[in-house]
Amino acid sequence: MMTREEAIVNLEKLIALFHTASEQNKMVDYSKIIETLEFAAAALRPVSRERVEKVWRGEWNQDERGRVVCNRCGSIAAIGTENALHNAKKYDRFCFYCGAPMTDEAVEMVMKRLEVLESDARGTI
Repeated sequence: MMTREEAIVNLEKLIALFHTASEQNKMVDYSKIIETLEFAAAALRPVSRERVEKVWRGEWNQDERGRVVCNRCGSIAAIGTENALHNAKKYDRFCFYCGAPMTDEAVEMVMKRLEVLESDARGTI
């Protein structure tokens, strides 16, 4: 059985091979193959806090009608005054609808869950 690290190394070698082939043979378009290999390699790499924040992190905002909404999915968390926005930002760590982490504490919780999943999956693909 191949380890995750070995799979990443092999994918990176394939990416380099197809880059070289595409430079040598302009008749064949290897861009989709390279893109697929890069996607697969990225999926195997450990998730960083920056990737979690970029992909999943949300924020509570207040719209023009005073509703507190998730900027990721647009669901309404509360209706009210500026105090409602303050309370949502303080107490609502995740969006109730899409599950986006809305606070630093929530991002840390997601990172811990991902680390557990990664450690369970580490070693084999």
